[in-house]
Amino acid sequence: MLKKDLIESEAIKVKPSKRYIAKNTKSVKVLEEFSNDWDYDVRCGVANNMNCSVEVFEKLSKDSNYYVRCGVAWNKNCPVEILEKLSNNQDDVIVQCYASKNLDRIRSAKS
Repeated sequence: MLKKDLIESEAIKVKPSKRYIAKNTKSVKVLEEFSNDWDYDVRCGVANNMNCSVEVFEKLSKDSNYYVRCGVAWNKNCPVEILEKLSNNQDDVIVQCYASKNLDRIRSAKS
């Protein structure tokens, strides 16, 4: 068996991780479901997905995990209202910075 054939046959057996699915799915229903996952890594995948609904962004912007909130703050499709809230959060300096930079990027693209 050639190495290429072995790699292809092994690739068929591998299932994508929940984080990979969360980060790459276009299904709003899947994103809503995964936004409640116990694993913060899955919620990070959701926060980084460009297809999140406003409701999912809102929920994840209040997540107890720092990395999830960072994902929301850096997502280019996050609504301005949520980014403004995150950019004013004095308790979360890094999230505040990400949200501010994302807001600047959005505002400069509009002008």
